[in-house]
Amino acid sequence: MNPLKPIKLTTKPMIDVFGETLPAAWVPGTGETPYRTRSGIRVLYCWNPRTGEKAWLNCDTDMFMSDEDAIRAHNNSTPFKRGDIA
Repeated sequence: MNPLKPIKLTTKPMIDVFGETLPAAWVPGTGETPYRTRSGIRVLYCWNPRTGEKAWLNCDTDMFMSDEDAIRAHNNSTPFKRGDIA
């Protein structure tokens, strides 16, 4: 295999042993590595090649962040807490 030859990505649905379609996999955005935001949260920008969705992954909690939490984390604000009213 030539290491300089581009690899074609496929987005065919994956089927498990019971015939159910598996959820689409999330991958890091182009060239992305985890980093700390101004508020100290370690995040990774991800995207889903099958659905086209994009999201921020909180690497400290291993959970996706809402858009509001990601904006606050990058702007050095306190993240929303459950029950906050925006």
